Amino acid sequence: MIKKPELLRLDAELSDELSNLERVVNIIKSRIKELPPVSNNIYDVYVDSIAHNLENFYLAVEEIFKAICVATEEGIPSGERWHSILLKNMSKEIKGLKKLGGSGLYF
Repeated sequence: MIKKPELLRLDAELSDELSNLERVVNIIKSRIKELPPVSNNIYDVYVDSIAHNLENFYLAVEEIFKAICVATEEGIPSGERWHSILLKNMSKEIKGLKKLGGSGLYF
């Protein structure tokens, strides 16, 4: 069972990470809107920026999942495929756990 101080700490950490996610999504949307219609050097810079920010989005989600694993004492998966296992674990429906919106994620 998670104690209240750990839940409060997790809440603060997740709030920070969700703010980061929102910032990254806004950057990606902005870059897509600004994307030049013709492929040239500027186009490549925008595509690189979008790719970089998509990676940042994934990493922020991964940090959220890792924080949840630590807080729930489930532990972060190990091994060569720990990233895939982490994503699968966070998307499993487990009786008694709350679904995070329409995301398919449970906590």
